[in-house]
Amino acid sequence: ADARYEIRWEKSTPAASDAQADEGSAWLIIGDDANALQPLVDALAGQGRQHQILGLPASDADEEQLAVALVAAVAENPTLRVMHVAAVDSYTTTSMPSLLQMQHQVLGGTRRVFRAVAAAGLRTPIWVVTRGAQRVTDIDAVSPDQSCLWGFSRAASLEHPQVWGGLADLADGTAEEWSRLITYVAAVPRDSAIREDQLA
Repeated sequence: ADARYEIRWEKSTPAASDAQADEGSAWLIIGDDANALQPLVDALAGQGRQHQILGLPASDADEEQLAVALVAAVAENPTLRVMHVAAVDSYTTTSMPSLLQMQHQVLGGTRRVFRAVAAAGLRTPIWVVTRGAQRVTDIDAVSPDQSCLWGFSRAASLEHPQVWGGLADLADGTAEEWSRLITYVAAVPRDSAIREDQLA
């Protein structure tokens, strides 16, 4: 047991002043399920933050349209933040259909998101959000399909470091949890190389 690799989570508190300094930034939300995204939308609205919602790209044409939309959004607001929440839409009990959906839709769409941002020549940080991908306490259950996206995103962070923001794993996806995540992400300096990029 002593020879095995272990993950230990440590508490982290963002600086409120940094989060307040980011209040003028716009947020681009990538996801398809309006009901699943509502707590996030409410949390953004509660903090007075502008946001736009786009669907996960499912084809080459969608990828090209996303690249165009990203260029336009960054031109309008250079401090744009991108939050990928497509996996939160499909959070259910793990089954063969959920694994297939993760493999064919979410992972494929996520790859297109990173390619679109890179193709547009942007350095906009992308934050990928999962639910139940990590075990923080002994009683937490881990969802294998969500863990797939967590592992995929860690690989994406190495291939696309110029657009990498971070990974965040939620427990329940409540408005309070979303609000804490928004505050944390907003407090992260966009040009900082030394920061936490994996949250749970």
